[in-house]
Amino acid sequence: MSYAQPGANQVGGGGLQAEELLAAAAAVSQSATNAALAASLQQQQQQQQGNGVAQQFFDQQGMQQQQYIPQQQQQQVVGAASLQPQQQANAVPAGPSMSHIPCTRCGHPNCDLKVIGCSCLLHVRCAPVPLRGCPNPQCFNSCHAASGGQASGMMQSTPLELLAMDFGEMDEARRAAELGAKAGWKKGRARKKAKMNDGQGGVVAAADDASVEGATIQTPELRTGRWTNEETAYCDKLISKFMTGRLPLPEGAKLNEFLSQMLKSKQSRLTKKMKNAKLSTKTFKRTTGFLADAMEARDFSESEDCFLQSISNPLERSELKFHIQKQWRETFSTYCVSHGQQLNVDAWLASVEEMDRRVHRAKDHERQARRKIMMGQAIRQDMLNPDSGVVITQRPASSGNLSSGNSVGSHRSQQTEGSGYHDGTGSGGGGSDVPGGSSSPFLHRIMAFMHRNNVPFEYVDAWVPSFVATEENGSGNPDASPGVDGQGSKCRLCFAGCMVARQVVTNPGPGGLAPRRAQPMSKDEQYMLAAFGDYSESFSFDVGCGLPGRVYHMGLPTWEQSVHNAPLHHFERVGGSQQWGIRTVVGIPVASPNVGRIVVVLYSRHDRPKDHDLVIRITDEFTRLLPSPKWKL
Repeated sequence: MSYAQPGANQVGGGGLQAEELLAAAAAVSQSATNAALAASLQQQQQQQQGNGVAQQFFDQQGMQQQQYIPQQQQQQVVGAASLQPQQQANAVPAGPSMSHIPCTRCGHPNCDLKVIGCSCLLHVRCAPVPLRGCPNPQCFNSCHAASGGQASGMMQSTPLELLAMDFGEMDEARRAAELGAKAGWKKGRARKKAKMNDGQGGVVAAADDASVEGATIQTPELRTGRWTNEETAYCDKLISKFMTGRLPLPEGAKLNEFLSQMLKSKQSRLTKKMKNAKLSTKTFKRTTGFLADAMEARDFSESEDCFLQSISNPLERSELKFHIQKQWRETFSTYCVSHGQQLNVDAWLASVEEMDRRVHRAKDHERQARRKIMMGQAIRQDMLNPDSGVVITQRPASSGNLSSGNSVGSHRSQQTEGSGYHDGTGSGGGGSDVPGGSSSPFLHRIMAFMHRNNVPFEYVDAWVPSFVATEENGSGNPDASPGVDGQGSKCRLCFAGCMVARQVVTNPGPGGLAPRRAQPMSKDEQYMLAAFGDYSESFSFDVGCGLPGRVYHMGLPTWEQSVHNAPLHHFERVGGSQQWGIRTVVGIPVASPNVGRIVVVLYSRHDRPKDHDLVIRITDEFTRLLPSPKWKL
């Protein structure tokens, strides 16, 4: 038998054991905790019920909506004064796409706006501006709940967020189109290679491969062609809503400009379709500024969807859909500023920056593809030249630059074995948007002289002598042909660099009364001339052959006009002159202190009348520059 010590496990005289008391206290504590947890859970359920009204609303319509958590962080809001971009938004924000979520009012997807606070989505044409609460009557953030009994004039506008553009559908359609096009090119490329002449295989095959691989799927900038019934119906809807003032457009907008932007159509196409409509005379006058009736909004969205679905080409359909959404959102952002609507544009501006980057990449890709095709066609034509003194080779990778003083750059060609000519000019415009950046001081000084004195030429390149081994005259007879030394080496004029001007000089007026005027040259023109320089790099000329070889051999300048119509034996690069629009060429022999003579050639895309005084002047000026070519082993 065990006895408890007095006072150890007993409290007072009631006889309650300490263990029983502790158990009772724990039970009371657990009951209080459960009650607190139940109250907290009930409060959370009530809050989720308020935030999930929009979800329940969509579920009642039989549509599934992905749950998005409202942003809890601070958001920059655009007021009536200006649109403030997020400073750190350098890329499109990551996250799931909202394009499949239907609009609160019309029930169609591809919404443009999100109501901050309840995350309900709207099209810009379905949102009243300024917005006084969510248009969804079942939402806790609805107009009635947001008013709280205040007068509508005293309420602040409910902030909106302009959604970012969704690139997913367009990217997927473009990938599918490119895969289909490449699959169709395989047979055509195989047939081209099968027809290749053995003597033309090297350069021509490479040019064809570059042309095929560089080609891209391109869609026209503006839509042309016949009107479909769906497009006509959608156009009628736009005109009707425009004339009644029920669209989020600025006051005074012209109907013809609005339709051309929305339909991505040429003005002439609209005029031809609606001859008597006088679209240019009709301007927008705002009434409601949005589609107030839900059935009207639903009917408008259905018409827009039918129009898009009527386009059979998936790529064209996705691009037009993207374009229409972009137009609606751009117009709405300006509309909100003029009507005092708070608008968060962080995500929208980030997607706009992404759009600009994509446009620039597409233009660069298109220019590169067009450049490869033009170069392939030009070389194919020039390969027909029977003159063996004109050598056309594939251009290898750059061997580097070495430039000091007035040295004339690095020759890059595979025809020189053992002793490669190094010139230092680089190809100054061969593959860059800013031509001439890597040219030598010699060519830079030539271009500076041309700019100062309005010399009417837009492009210049240099050709320097280089001795290469030859098998035809291995006997060492120096009289066998011009430019062959006693060691069996042949002198060949090789490309030594180029540079593109920044201006175009006009021709003088009749009788020389009007002076020459310089105008800035566009980037596209500079790029075209730089491509001609890249093409010229594939050429080299024996002494007496081709324009550089003839000028070097005779030591006399030459002025040739209309070279794009010249026969191949007269101007050896006639294919390139036709592709890149070269019209006038002037070859200038320039004395050199260490190689005797080099050749500088000036080119223009315009017909330039002969000017003997100008030739004498630029010859003297170029000779003062003392070009000094250098070689490397």
